[in-house]
Amino acid sequence: MRVSNVILLIAVFVSNGRSALAADPHSLSPEAAADEVRQVVSLVLEHHPDPFAVTSRADFEQRAAELLDRRAPISIGQQYFDLSSLLGLVADTHTQLHTMPDTPGFERTYPLRFKVFEDGLYIIAGDEHYRDIIGSRIVSIGGIPADEALERLADAAIGEHALRRRVFAENYLYVPESYAAVGLARKDGTVWLEIETSAGYRRRVELDHTWDRRWDEFGWETLNPFLPAELITVHDVFGTEPPFYLQHIDDNYWFTFLDGERYMYLQVNLPFPKEDGEAPMDYHLRWIQALRNSDVEVLIIDLRNNPGGSINLTEPIVGLLAQQYFVHPTLNGVAVLISTDTVSAGSVLAARLEGAIRPVFIGTPTGSAPNLVLEPREEILPHSGFQVSVSREQYIATRESDIRRAVYPDLYWKNTFDDYANGRDKALELARTVDKDLRAKVYAGTSVYTPWLRPSQRDGGAVDLTSAAIDSP
Repeated sequence: MRVSNVILLIAVFVSNGRSALAADPHSLSPEAAADEVRQVVSLVLEHHPDPFAVTSRADFEQRAAELLDRRAPISIGQQYFDLSSLLGLVADTHTQLHTMPDTPGFERTYPLRFKVFEDGLYIIAGDEHYRDIIGSRIVSIGGIPADEALERLADAAIGEHALRRRVFAENYLYVPESYAAVGLARKDGTVWLEIETSAGYRRRVELDHTWDRRWDEFGWETLNPFLPAELITVHDVFGTEPPFYLQHIDDNYWFTFLDGERYMYLQVNLPFPKEDGEAPMDYHLRWIQALRNSDVEVLIIDLRNNPGGSINLTEPIVGLLAQQYFVHPTLNGVAVLISTDTVSAGSVLAARLEGAIRPVFIGTPTGSAPNLVLEPREEILPHSGFQVSVSREQYIATRESDIRRAVYPDLYWKNTFDDYANGRDKALELARTVDKDLRAKVYAGTSVYTPWLRPSQRDGGAVDLTSAAIDSP
């Protein structure tokens, strides 16, 4: 089907409520499914300010044409993943599809959590039923190698670059519907994993147990690294402590000093008011006063657990710190720790810090771009009942000429499973080595106005220290 024909079909769609549902409440007729495809494409074309920044219009419309050409009834789960794969081509964190409390087929999920490390995909948490596989590496899913299985899921994941979509795909693994949608389940619907246990043994296990946590509950408490409190973690099973940066993720933001006052550690998790009632500005004034009164050598700002929130509540961090950074008598540098879980307001904060004080970024790329598209238009699709959100407004945190899909690390570090399971945080150790010489080297040749044009941001030139030995000072 040519592009012009797709646009014509989209222009004339008419929604008829849920009357076009197939007889099975868990499936849609081809006509109803096509009606929703047209509505989604229409919303993208009408409202999104830059829908083809990553994917060409021709490729987007070709994918829409493929979905319009489906002839058999489509399950609700398949519709979710097909529409998500279409929206994923827009490559925008805030343009996505949501299930609702009454969406058929998404009422239950697996009480498991998964995470990709440098050395593979692992099960990092589960309930009592799955206790004996927590800490295992997944070798294959439904006979498909784990890497390939993740790529299939990533095709329907939301993210502004491939790495973020791959990380987002981890969360689809606790949704039973996802396995059938991308060909990882058997014909009878069963799902089998081949795992390698912590003792090195390989075996097959069936995912035969769910709990009544719906997919629409997907949010802060279910996003990595925010694990539901009811689940048993790998640290519970191994008898170890979580890494330092995961020990207070229930606190929106907090700070402490390490090694006396040599290092100040500030963690910003959720940019929302703290539950104890302390106003955000009062908190920011408190930590900046502590910085001013200390003999700190390195300030470490940890954004690795920051999935976004209020941009306005993080603005004082940048302004207050810019006043102190260049006059503090002992401060030799600022390290900002980032990850693919640093999204939306978290990536904006990283970019603001970059422009104000030129910190050294350590970790993996942020999960979204410094310049975002926000304020989504939300509509309920008439047949499946999914909610589609399409961003409408461009938010510029740096400059329009900054077209990065992420803030990239100057020093790349990604944890291995062994680090995570045994509570080691080598990125934090590396942050302690930041000084004025390293900062000067990282930003050499950049202008005051375009710090993002340094090699680590321009061409992926971050120093990869994943396999290097790091000695604590």
